Amino acid sequence: MTPSDLAQKYSQCNSLKPPTHAEVTRDEYNNGFDTIDTDKDGFITRKEWGAESIALLDKDGDGKLSRTEYEAGFDMFDKAEILESGSAAECV
Repeated sequence: MTPSDLAQKYSQCNSLKPPTHAEVTRDEYNNGFDTIDTDKDGFITRKEWGAESIALLDKDGDGKLSRTEYEAGFDMFDKAEILESGSAAECV
């Protein structure tokens, strides 16, 4: 599934409440920003995380992720997991 496919599915099911992550909590995910941002410039770049992840979350199109864009990804990935698992089939 491409980033645009996930984004489209996310927008179709925007009203879903994200489930509780069994593997990663929101705080753990959010703390990941500092780990991924290896040059500590306050942004995550393609070099640090990869083009596909950046493209999916980069809302302002500047080619890098701010902390706000990264943190918004928790809900997006959560909803994409629901959609891919088929548990939200009524949304697609």
